[in-house]
Amino acid sequence: MNRISLCCFASLLAAPVLASDPLSLAGATGALMVPSGLVVASGAAEFQANTSQLRSATREFVEARTYALAIGLLPRVELTGQLAEADRETGGGYNDISANIKVSLFQNQHIALAAGAIDFAGDAQRSAAKYGVATFTYREFALSGGYGQGKALDGPFGSLVVKPMRHVELLADYDSEHYSVGTRLSYQFQSSTTLTGTAKLYSNGPQKNAFGLGISRNQDFRKDRDRKLSGRTETGSIFDPLGSGLANVSQT
Repeated sequence: MNRISLCCFASLLAAPVLASDPLSLAGATGALMVPSGLVVASGAAEFQANTSQLRSATREFVEARTYALAIGLLPRVELTGQLAEADRETGGGYNDISANIKVSLFQNQHIALAAGAIDFAGDAQRSAAKYGVATFTYREFALSGGYGQGKALDGPFGSLVVKPMRHVELLADYDSEHYSVGTRLSYQFQSSTTLTGTAKLYSNGPQKNAFGLGISRNQDFRKDRDRKLSGRTETGSIFDPLGSGLANVSQT
């Protein structure tokens, strides 16, 4: 039985991940403040700097600058490291290091299931939580829903992403306590590198708005040489999950 379980787990990790998703302002790939069912592809990476808020030791929120790096550590496994610098003027004056992990459980062209942990390792684990989430993608719409237990997510959460035009996404989500709305702009160049700008424009939570800038490398750097030799590129995204590049072709 143990051998069968190990074989099933190995098969899960070996299966390819078809789509990726930009980092949220909370550090996991997703919408504004909540994760989605998608993970960073194996060998790919994304960096983001944002003006988020940090939960202090007294569970109050203080202004902070957060730097996050997410990598596809293994097929179907996303690992994110974060460094948050709290402002002394707002009662913080300290740094916080944390780590998030998300594992893809199932994914096809329209449905993605994942489970993860927020702030599972770090200095104080002020936002520690575990969750499960599902994402349904159809044309220009992506709907996510999940349930979390912990500090950052405690109960049901969800998000809606709408892509009205090529480089623009409209975002709305609920993090078990507060709702937020915003937008995300993206620009892809060199087939595999994407610049993103994410803005939380309004929230009924303690932080009304926040902004983030990110850059992602969507291709596995370990296979770049082979792809160049064969003339192939793979540019999978939330709205082009098969990596066909159709979502990035201009209409003439």
